[in-house]
Amino acid sequence: MRTADSNRYLGEFLKQVKDGLDQFNKVDAILDENSVQVGLQKSVAEDAAFRLGALWEVFQGRWHVAAISRDPVKFVSETRSRLEDRLKDEIRSIVLAINPEALTVPNRPKMAQIEAVLDPNGYNLTFIDAEAWMKSSSRYHSSTYQNLVKGIVGDAESASLLDLLKKLRNLLAHGSTGSKVAFNRACRARPTGGKEGLTGVSNTSLMRDQRDVRDVGVYLRARVGPDNERRVAILHRRVMDVAGKLRLK
Repeated sequence: MRTADSNRYLGEFLKQVKDGLDQFNKVDAILDENSVQVGLQKSVAEDAAFRLGALWEVFQGRWHVAAISRDPVKFVSETRSRLEDRLKDEIRSIVLAINPEALTVPNRPKMAQIEAVLDPNGYNLTFIDAEAWMKSSSRYHSSTYQNLVKGIVGDAESASLLDLLKKLRNLLAHGSTGSKVAFNRACRARPTGGKEGLTGVSNTSLMRDQRDVRDVGVYLRARVGPDNERRVAILHRRVMDVAGKLRLK
């Protein structure tokens, strides 16, 4: 049986992000040349950032499942143990009597089967934060893939960037008071000994000072850094950099 290629999903994701960045830059240049309303300019930047956040969540889930599919020994063992522990003997006997194969976990489960176990509700597989991703990786991935995830989660610079992306997507999705507070915490420089906020030289251009971001569109369109780039463009490139750490060599 052919197994999923995690590098293929990575390549597709990187192409999608690059294409999205190229499209944003083209549209942004046209809007600048034609002096259109600021509201439209901000909306384009916000849409690009929201799409980036959605692409990452879909990719993260697909890569996670593909990594399990590639080396499913731990997943199979864990799933079989869960069936043994949670299904009472009486119920087990009834199920096996009706369908002897119903409780069989194949040695090489298909990606759809893996997804059904990890995401029984049928939504995209997502993780609430980096720690949850690492916990699932430790539970189901071989050491090879665990180390790739650890290379991101264990690196504060990378993990804080992904936290910012998630909080930004949440803010753009529903704009609640809570999402605004969470985003502002995520985009500030992380204090010494703190667990929230951006850290690392590569994230400097995405950081804000202690003032809250009142208008996320203005934040995303601001030109910052040595190359005077839009923040939303820098965000795209940083996400590609972090995702590249998942490449299996």
